[in-house]
Amino acid sequence: MLVVLIAFACCFVTASAETVDFRTPTSTEQANLRFALRLGTSYRDAPSPPVFADGYLVVMSGKTLYKIDAENGKIIKQAEMSETPSFSYTPVTYSDGVIYCPLDNGIVQAFDFKTFKSKWVYKDALGGQSLTGIVVSDGKAYTGFWNNETEKANYVCISIKDEDKKSIDLMSSSKGQFVEIFKKEIELYKPDLILLMGAEVAN
Repeated sequence: MLVVLIAFACCFVTASAETVDFRTPTSTEQANLRFALRLGTSYRDAPSPPVFADGYLVVMSGKTLYKIDAENGKIIKQAEMSETPSFSYTPVTYSDGVIYCPLDNGIVQAFDFKTFKSKWVYKDALGGQSLTGIVVSDGKAYTGFWNNETEKANYVCISIKDEDKKSIDLMSSSKGQFVEIFKKEIELYKPDLILLMGAEVAN
C-alpha cells in the first residue's frame, strides 16, 4: 500500500484553520503538482493531515514528526515522538512557535517549532486514543481522549507554561463533572472560546 503526501499549488491548510477562497481544481490544467512525498507504508503509519505553518508542512507518520518545505517537499527536520498518533486521524496543532502532537495512549507531546526538540510530554492517567484536535488558548491546551463505548476517558486542560509536567495544572474528569470544570475555565480564560469534542461511536 503506497501512502503519499501530495501538495498542489492551489491547496493550503493553515495552522489557524483559516478558510481560504481557492476554487477546487476540476482538471489537470487547473492544478500544478508541487511534489509527491512518500511517508509510511500502510494505514498504521500513514501521514496525518498536514498543517501549514511559516512556509512548512508539519506531519506525523509513525513515531516521526516531520517539518517539510512546502515548496519542494524536502524534509527539513524530523524528530522522534514518544508514541504514534491514533491512526493519523488528527493533525498537530501549531501555536506561538510550539507544535502540539496528539498521540496514542492518552499522550500529548510538545515540540519547539524551530529546533524540533521536545519540550514536554503529558500522559493521561486513563490513556485512550487522541481523536480530538488540540485547542490552545491563554496558556492552556484543551483536548480529549477515547477508549471505547464502555470505558471512561478524560477531557483535559493542560498548562503549557509549566514544562514540568509533574506539577501540571490539570483539570480532567468524566461525564458531567468535566462540564462544570470546563465552564469555569472558559469563563476565566476566554468567554468566546468554543470547543467541539469528537469521539468514535459504534452502531
